[in-house]
Amino acid sequence: LMNHYSVNNYNNPTPKGFDYQDQLVDPYTYVYNTAVFSTNGQAPYYYKDAYQTDIIHAKTRAALKRIQDQDDPFFLWIAPMAPHGEFIIGEGGQITTRPAVPAARHAHLFKDVKIPRKPNFNPDKQSKTASYWKHLEKLNSTLIEDFDEAYRNRLRALQAVDEIVGSVFEELAKSGELENTYVFYSADNGYHLGQHRAYPGKTTNLEEDINVPFIVRGPGVSKGQVSDLVSSHHDLASTFIALAGGDKHVPSWVDGGVIPLTKELTRHPKPISKESFAVEFWGFSIMPEGYSD
Repeated sequence: LMNHYSVNNYNNPTPKGFDYQDQLVDPYTYVYNTAVFSTNGQAPYYYKDAYQTDIIHAKTRAALKRIQDQDDPFFLWIAPMAPHGEFIIGEGGQITTRPAVPAARHAHLFKDVKIPRKPNFNPDKQSKTASYWKHLEKLNSTLIEDFDEAYRNRLRALQAVDEIVGSVFEELAKSGELENTYVFYSADNGYHLGQHRAYPGKTTNLEEDINVPFIVRGPGVSKGQVSDLVSSHHDLASTFIALAGGDKHVPSWVDGGVIPLTKELTRHPKPISKESFAVEFWGFSIMPEGYSD
């Protein structure tokens, strides 16, 4: 939603639809130890030598305290960049990349953890997969160790995200709003690391790329319930609005159905589709000669 805002166009246009917004701006969005934010379309503020997820953590606590001083219901969206890989844009636009960077306090964790060695991880044979993957060479031990370390760094970087989650519940409990609030935990994409011999990435229709966490806590949501229903992020807006009792405000052209999180939502007139769901990737197109985009 906020992609491509930068230190040059942070207020052009100012994001609409929020009472308060505090967003990362390029070219620092994917830099872990220099966090740069624009607040309500104001000039970017630089937090030099500060771990980005920790700044988001502090802003989350402040936002929850500010919101809870009001009587109205609220919607708060928290979007840490971690455990995304780091992109550093240098002179001439040259981009340097590296795996996720953990906070110093978490850098020692998970030393013996490896990518789960499921049957599709660097298999000896690629017979049961799409033709594209069949031609990939088997990964050597050096690459596998590099991928394992990238996996460990993703887990390490997620520890600071876990601390944010803990603070959300702590602040809601302190204010007495925990049992009256829906909390959603998800991600915008998955990530493959060595499955089907593939190099790290997220832009395929592999299970590892399209199956993301989706955890919900709130009134009427059964504790410990696990569902195998297929939904997508297109369904989130409709679900949020249904939980808030705002269906009458939703135009008929809005995509997505309502995920049956509660007994009431199982009877909703606009349920999620049981026939199809969307898998999309934002990228660059290469048009054949004679065509244009």
